[in-house]
Amino acid sequence: MSGAGSLSSLRVLGSATLACLALLAGGSAGAQSISTLTKQQQNAEQLRRDLQEKISEVQKRIDESESDRKDVTESLRQSETEISRLNARLDDLDSQRDKTERELDDLRKEQGGQQALMEQRREELAEQLKSQYTHGVSPWAALLSGDDAQKIGRDLTYLSYVAKARTQAVVALNTEIARLDAVKKKVADHQKTLQGLADEAEKNKADLEQEKQKHAAVLARVEADLTARRSQASKLARDDKRLNALIDDIQSSIVKQREAIRRAAIEREAREAARRKALQQAREQAARQAAQQAALAARRAEQAARQAQAAREAEQRAYMTAEEQTEALRRARENAPSAGAGVQPAPDLNAASRSAAAAREQLAQARIQRENLEIDREKARLARLRAEEQVQLAQKAREDERKAAAEASSGSAGLQRGAPWPVRGSVQGRFGTPRPDTGDVWRGILIRAGSGTPVKAVGSGNVVYASWVQGFGNLIIVEHQNGYLSVYGYNQSLSKRVGDRVRIGETIARVGATGGQVDPGLYFEIRQGSTPVDPVSWLAR
Repeated sequence: MSGAGSLSSLRVLGSATLACLALLAGGSAGAQSISTLTKQQQNAEQLRRDLQEKISEVQKRIDESESDRKDVTESLRQSETEISRLNARLDDLDSQRDKTERELDDLRKEQGGQQALMEQRREELAEQLKSQYTHGVSPWAALLSGDDAQKIGRDLTYLSYVAKARTQAVVALNTEIARLDAVKKKVADHQKTLQGLADEAEKNKADLEQEKQKHAAVLARVEADLTARRSQASKLARDDKRLNALIDDIQSSIVKQREAIRRAAIEREAREAARRKALQQAREQAARQAAQQAALAARRAEQAARQAQAAREAEQRAYMTAEEQTEALRRARENAPSAGAGVQPAPDLNAASRSAAAAREQLAQARIQRENLEIDREKARLARLRAEEQVQLAQKAREDERKAAAEASSGSAGLQRGAPWPVRGSVQGRFGTPRPDTGDVWRGILIRAGSGTPVKAVGSGNVVYASWVQGFGNLIIVEHQNGYLSVYGYNQSLSKRVGDRVRIGETIARVGATGGQVDPGLYFEIRQGSTPVDPVSWLAR
């Protein structure tokens, strides 16, 4: 092979090796993915094999060539770097010149506008002075006119307004003059800047031409000197050593990243397990408290029932006593002798009357006590029912969560029959029944729940609407794959945005009282296309 061919092969090999090493060295950062590092490792291994083959070939040719040529690679690199820098600087100067010329055009336009505005202010001031002079209006003329005092006062008032207007015109004129001077200064500065850019561009062009000549000379030496470069073998050996070190570094990075990923997965699983455990403990605690409240409410209801029964028995006894006393009073009246006017009733009759009155008073008090205890018993019964309902709702909510988790893990798409409820609570508005607030019928259901309670998606899908709507407050709509929509209204806040993908059982909002509502709750609809359907028929029993 000729010396020129050997020179070309060495030059291409050296440039390619340096470029690949620079690329791989720049890409070995720890933030890269394992797949990227693996690909870099494979590329580096292939490059090492190619490099070792070239080393053997070059060493053989070097042994056959002269070895006393000067290494001019560094000079060539410096020359080419300087040419690149000068070209970049010229491009930057062209960009600055274009920008400065555009700004200069804008300033000249602004200068013309300011000049016209200043002429307008001068004309306005001249017109004022001319008008005042033509009509002979001045403070001395008014004072020496001999007119009555009221007319002189009016003239002087008018003159004060004229003086203020003239003062304002003068101030405006001075302002426009100052602005014009500032614009002129900017124009001069930009012209000076343009001249400086032009001078620098000329100097850089001259430097570029000189550097190109230098580069041509260096390149000529390279073409002559690179025919035999004994130092190429040692250089390639150094490149091979650097490449081996880089491959080791990539492998170390892969190992570290895999370990970091493994540890992060363990920590993430531990946090998730702790979160699930804490959530489960909170739910169990809430269930225990609800059960305790239900038991307490049941005991109170039973106690209230016993007290009400005792009050009814006491009332019955008071009633019997009142009947007996009334009968005794009737007999006493029958047995009492007739008495004329002014004769006092018999003592037995008086005693019977007092006993009957006391018995009636006792009966009235017993009835009041019995009625109060009946009211307390009914309150206790309602409290027991509410506590039992809360226990049932909590149990059903846990069942909803288990069902949602099972369906999410199974990968089922769309809305399914027996879906978990969006929130558990008492249903106060039923599908198809009249609405007392609008006179229309319910197209969904109203579920009463505490403010801030999480609202869950009843099926997987995409959020197609999430905003405030009059009458429905903060509204979110989820589109399911099988052509159904689920609608959630009156929310305190929305947790998802349009375009978000949601899973069944995922929190998408919080219960609130927006849209004109008084009590917190969730308005929930299911629609097949645009047609409302009874949502209860789709939800778990």
